[in-house]
Amino acid sequence: MGKIGAKIITQFLIYRNLTNKNTFKPKSLYLVIQLNHKLKAVYKTILISLCCSLFFLTSVNAQKYKGQRFKVGALVAANAAQIDGDKIFGYGKFGAQAGIQCIAVINKKQYLSLEFLISQRGAVTSPEDIGSRRTGALDIRLNYVEVPLLYNLKSPFGNSKFGTYFYTGLSVSRLLGGTISGTNVPNIANPVLLLKDRISEFTTFEIDYIIGVNYFFNKNWGLTVRHTVGLTQFFVPAEVDILDEIKPLRNLFITIGGVYILN
Repeated sequence: MGKIGAKIITQFLIYRNLTNKNTFKPKSLYLVIQLNHKLKAVYKTILISLCCSLFFLTSVNAQKYKGQRFKVGALVAANAAQIDGDKIFGYGKFGAQAGIQCIAVINKKQYLSLEFLISQRGAVTSPEDIGSRRTGALDIRLNYVEVPLLYNLKSPFGNSKFGTYFYTGLSVSRLLGGTISGTNVPNIANPVLLLKDRISEFTTFEIDYIIGVNYFFNKNWGLTVRHTVGLTQFFVPAEVDILDEIKPLRNLFITIGGVYILN
């Protein structure tokens, strides 16, 4: 903002000086140039200070933490999923999630984890939906590969010897394939059924936001609970789809499962 602000002020002063000779003040332009140089120096000082602070903190953590810095683990869990935009309510579609974790320990209270997962998502109408809302039967099944990068922080609360960790982060997911099936009730059609032969038009990659918690029973075994929200939509309707009342579709799901860390 320093460079942009200085340039705007400079241009304004030049324009004013050119349009009104009586207001010409060379000292004003000189002050702006000096201000620009001072801002550059301030930004450089802040940047160097941040870099030095980060290097110092990293060095301190490396000296203080004497345990195993890199670990691997596994995750096996169940998903309860739904899709925003499909006229189906509730996390009623169940699927599996499984994969491996690569862990980089920062210190005793923090670590980063990179996961490689296979995940099943989708949506399904419940008998209550069919009966009360007359939506018809709809079953959407989508299979993904997920790569979440998560920051884990140990909770200061709780009595667990091995810790409760809250975590958050982003995930990149790739669609492997899926199916859409179902039947409509008389005079009422779920527009998502029109997409059953158009899975190939779904977005291949999506970005998800994850928030969750790990509770460890011992140094190896733990319980994980997380909520994943798609930040990007996996289907964006065209104009003709909007006329058919097809809305943008986005994944949401809750995961509950076990984790095993190899120490």
